[in-house]
Amino acid sequence: MKFTLSTDKFKDSKYRIQEILDSSGLAKNEFADRLGITKGQVSHLLSGARKPSLTLSKLIKFEFGYLEEWTFKGEGPMKYSPPGKEEMFRKMEEEENFQRKIRNTEGAREFVMEYFELTPESRSIFLNLMRNRMKN
Repeated sequence: MKFTLSTDKFKDSKYRIQEILDSSGLAKNEFADRLGITKGQVSHLLSGARKPSLTLSKLIKFEFGYLEEWTFKGEGPMKYSPPGKEEMFRKMEEEENFQRKIRNTEGAREFVMEYFELTPESRSIFLNLMRNRMKN
């Protein structure tokens, strides 16, 4: 059975504001100070008596990283996630694995160090030689 987080509650702005407040780890007065609003305004937002304005949504984006469309209307993703984030982490993991292999393989580190001491022309010749050798 696949578990999915229900986001229906975020259709109501008071729950979105509560989520932002909770994730910030701030007290209501600190949260208000960061946004330049009063503690009373925060209370009105949390009770649902007031909805966040577009201006407040932009401030929340600036201060806490929540997208204004989500804060203002409850639409779209909560936060910006740059495209390819998973790809970046995958490449970092590949790089770490490669470095681990170099460290754990006897003579590999010295081989790599000597390779980088070659001139660019010698490196090119070496790589072509290795590629041709691997084809045979």
